[in-house]
Amino acid sequence: MSDKTYEFYLTHDLAQYAGKWVALLDEQVLASGDTATQVLAVAARKAPGRTPALAKVPTGEVLVLCRP
Repeated sequence: MSDKTYEFYLTHDLAQYAGKWVALLDEQVLASGDTATQVLAVAARKAPGRTPALAKVPTGEVLVLCRP
């Protein structure tokens, strides 16, 4: 996941996708769904030849720890 995509994931309100898988590309949600396989299939149709980041949006608060 690129730095920009990771920052988008952390800073944007993705509450409408809570508990869902999302495919992120170019700082936007390209596809969402209940399974990673489903989301990747939709993303492949929408952006052929591109590789989106795949993440599951948490349903509650999450503590993210990063190394400096």
